[in-house]
Amino acid sequence: MHLLCLLWFGFTGLNFNAVKSKDCLLDEARKLLGIKEVGGNNRGPEVEKIIVSSGGKPGQAWCAYTQVFIHKKCRVTHANGMALSWFIKPKIINKNQYLTGDVFSVYNSGLGRIGHIGLVEQVLPSNKFIVTIEGNTSGGGSREGDGVYRLTRSTKNVYSFARWWN
Repeated sequence: MHLLCLLWFGFTGLNFNAVKSKDCLLDEARKLLGIKEVGGNNRGPEVEKIIVSSGGKPGQAWCAYTQVFIHKKCRVTHANGMALSWFIKPKIINKNQYLTGDVFSVYNSGLGRIGHIGLVEQVLPSNKFIVTIEGNTSGGGSREGDGVYRLTRSTKNVYSFARWWN
């Protein structure tokens, strides 16, 4: 019976590594909730650990470094500490096909580019809102915040989605 189950799972094409990686991303992101800057903008022991262990220098903006940190912990191929690097063609997904574990971006018209990114923790039933976990934000969702927060965002305000876990 066990052999039959293994054969069936083998033929269905299920990718258990992808599912495990997605769950790992969500678990690692949740562990960061509540981290706050201490002693200045983009500073503090926990914030600097995220930035430096992800290839950055203390004091740099850290929303994308948060994603590097999370993805690195889960051994998922990842981009770098620049928000734009997470949205390359092979990784961008159709805006109506996003799932938990995907990275999302917010466009900043003042910068003329993607200005902030985070991780989709949950897709709400209407598909009009997502629950996210984001570094270097605030309770109001700004791109220059003071910590790691769980937020609810309208998908109308999301510029793009990318999938790194499959």
